[in-house]
Amino acid sequence: MSGRDFEADDFPHGTLEGYARGCRGTHCEATGMTCSETQRRYQGDWQFRRALDAERAAAAKARRNRTITPADEQTITEMAHAGKNNADIAKVLGFTPGAIGSRRRALGLPSIPRGRPRKTKEAP
Repeated sequence: MSGRDFEADDFPHGTLEGYARGCRGTHCEATGMTCSETQRRYQGDWQFRRALDAERAAAAKARRNRTITPADEQTITEMAHAGKNNADIAKVLGFTPGAIGSRRRALGLPSIPRGRPRKTKEAP
């Protein structure tokens, strides 16, 4: 990671993710706690850790409870016709591969297996 990556507008300064992505110096642009201070406090302060974990769980739950919209269905249809599998579509739309597979079946689209094909026994 170069120093320019830390200057990007979307870099998560002042967070655990920022620390995990390499922001550990005095160049942290966070207002309040720097990434290093956040990591140190997360490791040493149980109440702070509990509060951060609750925020992260709430954000993950909000992402999980998102429903597939008609625009998402259109994207699924287009990507399915382009030969993409459920995992590829899920990465683009932010859903699980299982949710994409269920919607593909509901839309009548063929499923494309992920990975290499299974071995079959040939009759002698």
